Amino acid sequence: ENLKNVDSSFSGVSDPYCICTLGGKEVMRTSTRWNELEPIWNDKDSIEWDGTSDLVFEVYDKNKINSDCLLGRASLPASDITWEGTKRELALEATGDSSSKSVLHVRVEIDTVLPNLEPGNPESLDIPFVCLINPRSGSKMGAMILKDAVLMPQLQARFFDIVHVATQPDVFKAFSEQLQAVRLEAEKKTKLQECRPRLICGGGDGTASFAVSCVFRALLTEDGGFSWSGDELQRFFPALVQMPLGTGNDLGGILGWGRSMDPVGHREKTRQWFREAMSHRRPVRALDVWGIQPSCCGKVCM
Repeated sequence: ENLKNVDSSFSGVSDPYCICTLGGKEVMRTSTRWNELEPIWNDKDSIEWDGTSDLVFEVYDKNKINSDCLLGRASLPASDITWEGTKRELALEATGDSSSKSVLHVRVEIDTVLPNLEPGNPESLDIPFVCLINPRSGSKMGAMILKDAVLMPQLQARFFDIVHVATQPDVFKAFSEQLQAVRLEAEKKTKLQECRPRLICGGGDGTASFAVSCVFRALLTEDGGFSWSGDELQRFFPALVQMPLGTGNDLGGILGWGRSMDPVGHREKTRQWFREAMSHRRPVRALDVWGIQPSCCGKVCM
């Protein structure tokens, strides 16, 4: 609103349009409003946002003969963009001499495959969880879920690339600390009669056993015991929730979590899947966990 008039004709005024840039690259452009200093665009578009870059808006006057003239520029800091939606009134920095105080109204909504959950809130009924995902599973759909998690501050610390947990000591340490935090969160869920945390495993059937082994490794002490007491293990050892991202999803199907998942084509169904995974109404069933550890000096036949 209140844009500067730079049209040199006697009868006309500025013909504004707005572009949005991300990291110096144009990601959106509105239509042009002819002869209008109070334009209302109401244009909508979807862009890929990395969760850290500011959004820069530039308003131009459209010229048919000469180059377009910049009317003003404004930035929306990444820190101001929240998962519940952001609506801002941005002051446009005018170019040249201008007494007008131009304003740009913008609205930004984050569309992720993850729902609004509050597992860390003691008053919420959402179950605390930690998530291990194979980024290559499901034609790299796992990587997309990990990317969306970065956009949600209340959830991002719970999502891990399972390959990095297994190969990078600093990531494994962060996973171990998050596992401890999840147990403490579960203890504070006093509104629930029983609160067993969830271990969401995104990948094929083989990823599930790998994810469980990561949990055991995180809880092991140097003397071969566990950092949790027997009572804590019985109450808070996380229940496995198999996210069917791989090509072989028999385990997910048997456990009732489905045999396939399409976060790209069915975003709302994916959000509903996560809501179900965090629901305290979902029953928990006991499974035996066992493994074979060959001796270091024994012969192995393949």
